[in-house]
Amino acid sequence: MAPGWANYSAEELRHYFVTLDDDGNGVLDYDEMRVLVDHISGGKASEYDYQVIKQLFDVDGDAEVDEDEFVSIMQEFQEGVREEEAENGDQDLTEQDYEETFDFLDDDNTGFISKEQLMELLIQL
Repeated sequence: MAPGWANYSAEELRHYFVTLDDDGNGVLDYDEMRVLVDHISGGKASEYDYQVIKQLFDVDGDAEVDEDEFVSIMQEFQEGVREEEAENGDQDLTEQDYEETFDFLDDDNTGFISKEQLMELLIQL
């Protein structure tokens, strides 16, 4: 995980929600969630990708994601990151660790990690 990912405060997450809530109505609707998913995927998300991510965030199933749902899911994700970091300790990663991780993500051996490969990883998380 990226350093610091597990350290966003609820206030920072709420601020991010407000930036996504384009019409200011307090919920992320289909189009606003689509912007989020497209941003994560670099505009390459499929409808399936969108549906998976939307289901993760739309806890009450009302087809909208309110601020509390957004913050709650993000905090749960951050807690998972913190637990993973605690389990792994403060191990210093070696260059070989980074190379092995890159090779794993670069499953088509192009020497690059594509937006599609990154999106697949995010969906699996």
